[in-house]
Amino acid sequence: GQTIWHEVDNKESMSTLQIGESAMISQITGITCVSDFRVADVAAGGQGAPVTSIFDYEILRAPAGGRWRAIQNIGGISNVTFVPPFGDDSQPIAFDNGPGNVFMDWFMNYLTDGSEKFDKGGKFAASGKINEELFEIMMDLPYFHLPPPKSTGRELFTTKLALSWVTKARSMGVSDEDIMATFCELTAFNIAASYEKFAPEDANISEVIVSGGGIYNKHLMSRIKYNLEDIFGDSIKLMTHEEIGIDSKAKEGMVFALLGWMCINQKPSSLPSTTGARGGRKILGKITPGDNFSELFQLKQ
Repeated sequence: GQTIWHEVDNKESMSTLQIGESAMISQITGITCVSDFRVADVAAGGQGAPVTSIFDYEILRAPAGGRWRAIQNIGGISNVTFVPPFGDDSQPIAFDNGPGNVFMDWFMNYLTDGSEKFDKGGKFAASGKINEELFEIMMDLPYFHLPPPKSTGRELFTTKLALSWVTKARSMGVSDEDIMATFCELTAFNIAASYEKFAPEDANISEVIVSGGGIYNKHLMSRIKYNLEDIFGDSIKLMTHEEIGIDSKAKEGMVFALLGWMCINQKPSSLPSTTGARGGRKILGKITPGDNFSELFQLKQ
């Protein structure tokens, strides 16, 4: 389903809501539908997010003998999964870094009265300079300093919060170009800084593989690269999913195809090390029977 609300308070998931009615999908298509993956993890005391980490862990690990990878997604919110190489039994760690495109998209929409939905290529941000005083105000948000497991959403990174920062910035004489540059840096810096703070101590990460809409913001990608190199030197390679043979636009569909397959095949897809759930790994998802339900489960017997 499409997440429209995900509220976490003091690292406890208070509520999570996904829309997209599986009964309607099953009725229209005739196909058995698996949906609503988060709630089983929440019921076990987890945060219900991120659920995509199972794909990163099962599919995107480095070959045996390699080093850890960071699988970074930049949508509205940014999230990362740290995965060991194949052959290493260490558990993955995953969490939401903080804002992804949410503030930059909102600000461009705000500035253009809705005629532009995002900063194409990051050109507007690139035309400005980071305002350090404004940046420090933004960095006061406690979420950035919380250790994982942690998850967040637009319930924390709200339009109201963004508008308060813009109002403050303009009262300080900060230009709109500089505000956008600072919003961009907030995302880029917190991605890199969260690696330094929260990656496994012995991970020795060699590659950061990025997906999501953020990869099309050239200025954002350049700032992520700058911040990673500032912290780790040039030992980390920044790349997109396309460079390892996966279409970034297809990844989310691939993730949920895997989650559905694991549910139907009775395989646990939760990762308590990433969500904080209790009682071991769980099978995630609810099954809505379609016309092929009997045939499907006869094949599983």
